[in-house]
Order: sequence, then structure tokens, then C-alpha cells
Amino acid sequence: MYNTDKLHLVEIKNGLVAPKYNVALTSMDAAVTKGTPNWIIYEMENSLDKIKNNILYDNNKNWFFDRGYTYHEVNSGYIEVQLAQPYLLSSMRMLLWDDNNDTYGYTVQVSVNHEDWDLIIDKSNKPCRSWQLLQFEQRLVVYIRITGVHSSHPNNTFNLKYLEAPAQVSLAFIIKKPWKSISWLLNRK
Repeated sequence: MYNTDKLHLVEIKNGLVAPKYNVALTSMDAAVTKGTPNWIIYEMENSLDKIKNNILYDNNKNWFFDRGYTYHEVNSGYIEVQLAQPYLLSSMRMLLWDDNNDTYGYTVQVSVNHEDWDLIIDKSNKPCRSWQLLQFEQRLVVYIRITGVHSSHPNNTFNLKYLEAPAQVSLAFIIKKPWKSISWLLNRK
């Protein structure tokens, strides 16, 4: 779709879209492909799509009361999100469910082809909770894989409440790396 009204919301770099808005939304055709949904109040929602993709809805006013979360057991699985198309990203933000003051260790990997994965964040040895602001070297992303490595939750689960990409808050620091060529982005292993 060609729309000049919102052209200021994207940047085109060598023909690739570098969005300034959250593209990890169901309204942008993103979907959770791995992970187990847990809807906190099942009676309030009967849409299986909303339950499955609960971490991709941008209704932040009701996160703690009527929204679920997506989880996986530590040492067994991961949470994976597929974006609608390749996007140039350099940040993400996610909300870990820490209702009981739980802490988590995790890694984040990204891929363009679902075969070659790049580790972009490793917080496996840190006790993390609540909001996580993630910044990394700009790269093409279609798939996002979040793997819980340890958890203080009694069920030994990694619980994710919300994910957005790119981060919709001001970043505390900027990674200054020169722009790589398209062939480097597509051919690196």
C-alpha cells in the first residue's frame, strides 16, 4: 500500500524498511508461533487468536488485569514471534510477568530465514524482571526467539507479558556501528 501520510514513520535504508512504530502487533500481521498462552481471565476473552497472540496486543492500560501472558518451561522450549516481513530493527522492549517478584534469565535470538539464528541479547546470568529495554546492532529481523534460561517462578516457567519492536520509548544509549551492506546482512552466518 502506498501512503505518503505516514511516510515520516518509516525510514528506508537500501530498500529495506526501518520502522519507527511497533511492528510486533497483530494489527501489523505479527504472530506468536511458539509458546503457551495463559489468559488470566478466560471469561473475558473467547477469541483464540487473541489468547494465542496476547503478548502482541497494544492495550497497555489493562496488562495486569485482563491480559494473559505467554510462557514456556525453562530448559524446554522458547517463545517465538514472526513478523509480517523483514524489518531493519535495532531495539525491542518486553515486559516480563513478575507478579510474585519473579526474576528471569533469558536470551534473545533473531533470524530472517528461520534457519540461521543470531544471538542479540544474553541476559542468562542476570536476575531480570519487569520492563526490559533491548538494544542491539541494526539488522534484518523476521523471527524473534526468546528463551528463558532460569526462573524464580515456582513452576520454573519463563513468563512474557508484552513484546514490541522497535522499542517505543527513548533509548538510554545508542550503539554506533557503521551500516553494513545488504549482502553482508543476507549472507552472514
